[in-house]
Amino acid sequence: MIVNGNGLSKLLNNKMKRTQNSLEKTLGKISTGQRIRSAADDASSLAISQKMLALTRGSQQAIRNVQDAGSLVQVADGAMQEMANILQRVRELTIQAMNGTNTQVNGSLNSLRDADTIVIQNEIDSLKKI
Repeated sequence: MIVNGNGLSKLLNNKMKRTQNSLEKTLGKISTGQRIRSAADDASSLAISQKMLALTRGSQQAIRNVQDAGSLVQVADGAMQEMANILQRVRELTIQAMNGTNTQVNGSLNSLRDADTIVIQNEIDSLKKI
């Protein structure tokens, strides 16, 4: 009768490889802090967590979009306020032009008012482009 000693060493070698693989997986989970690293760990939980991550990212993008829209509204509000100030100045200039008491300097004032009105119109046009 011949005793084969190779079988036992192969069995022990296979067990050692499995133990080593299991140890590597466990250490990988510990080092990353994740219970699921691949579909082989838990396929259904992985799918659920990926869907939840996608929903979270979508919500974060929606929040950024709302913040951007708020900023845009603030810019538009600032432009509208500036237009209101400009129109108030036009009103003041119009009332001054209608005042007949400044007859001697009326020509000079009208020239200045005309130039001011042109500048104001240019400002309004530039605000419209915003």
